[in-house]
Amino acid sequence: MATISSPLISAQCLDVMLLDEYYDEETTEELENMLTNILFDAKVSLKLSTDIWGPLLMQKSCELLTKLSLASTALDSNPDSGVLLKLFLHPELEVRLKSLDMYQQSIKDADKTALITKDDVLNIILCEQNESCLSILLNISLDMENDEFTLEDAAYILSLVQVKQSDDVLSSAILLTTKILSSVQKNSSSAELESIYIELGDTLKRFSSAEQPPAVREAVVQTLLNNPGLLIDVDGKSLEVKCSHVLIWSSLIDLVYDDEDEIRLLCSKVNQQLSGDLLTGDRLARSLADYCLQNIGLVWPGAAVFIILGHIISLAGDSEQEIDTENDKAFDKGEMNTYRELHTTCQNFLPLARSFMLSLSPKLLQKTAVEQLPSQLIAKLLPCLPGSVVVYSLEQLAAYVKIYSGDDTKLNNVFKQISSVLEPLENL
Repeated sequence: MATISSPLISAQCLDVMLLDEYYDEETTEELENMLTNILFDAKVSLKLSTDIWGPLLMQKSCELLTKLSLASTALDSNPDSGVLLKLFLHPELEVRLKSLDMYQQSIKDADKTALITKDDVLNIILCEQNESCLSILLNISLDMENDEFTLEDAAYILSLVQVKQSDDVLSSAILLTTKILSSVQKNSSSAELESIYIELGDTLKRFSSAEQPPAVREAVVQTLLNNPGLLIDVDGKSLEVKCSHVLIWSSLIDLVYDDEDEIRLLCSKVNQQLSGDLLTGDRLARSLADYCLQNIGLVWPGAAVFIILGHIISLAGDSEQEIDTENDKAFDKGEMNTYRELHTTCQNFLPLARSFMLSLSPKLLQKTAVEQLPSQLIAKLLPCLPGSVVVYSLEQLAAYVKIYSGDDTKLNNVFKQISSVLEPLENL
């Protein structure tokens, strides 16, 4: 095997060696030298690249070398992670994937302290282009101690969601960003935190859309479950941060009737953290909607009502699109949200919105009615109304839904219900 005359036979030999649990010191050193030669010697790598079984030999070499490195570092009081880092940066994708996966599994199984530092992981992330490897690296970072990271790290991790496509990368990046934020916010200036918080709100809202994959939507709720302060702490912040807070609440409302059982269960756990009640179904939806109105409504009543009404109008638009796709053979009806129904959502949310508006004093109601919300917030909360109309205040919305008369019966019915909710504005 030393001359690698047959990569296939050599790979089979290594496969057998992987079954052994213990190697004496002399054997270990000999194996490490041989495997290092196979994986990192340029001439050997060139030769293996021309052989059909070359990649298999490199993968098996990686497995055994990673196993030996993990075993040796576990026994060393001052472990050297150099070999592992070289494997994580290997030009062969399968080598990187295998070594990263084995390292992550070893940390989880044995509950060991991470052998790779935060700086090493971030440097590898900077170099890594493959999203499967990136996902593992982010999950390795999630297992690290919170105090190892800085606010700059959070900003960089969050930036990954703008350029990457993998569900696993997007999910892990959101979870890691909020984990870092929760640990560094006490030692960071408000200005530094605000920029990340604003981007986080936009990201959570975007990822709560029904068009996003289940894993990404689940990560949004898991983020809020891990960091309930994102739903509570808003008073005294800038307008941009208040807008972000509104979007974060809107993202949770988007998911309360999600088709996925696991996502609804996580929403239930979020509600339990906020109210102390573990609820499901319509009771859960009403509880979260009411908590949203009371929480956001304390500092921004108009935005609180727009969260609920914008959700209803968006859902009505989605329902109309689903009907239009009945004759499209490429449309998969399994992708439709069958759990969240427009009638049920209206029945549970709209009475709460009307009750909230009636609870406001006449002076505050007048101010709430005419206040115009920022255009960048409206663009995310409320889709363009039929006729490409955009409204910025509850007063404008009330006028629009009252005179609307379109061909879509379902939308007409929804607008009539919304007009009833906004009826208190007519008595001002």
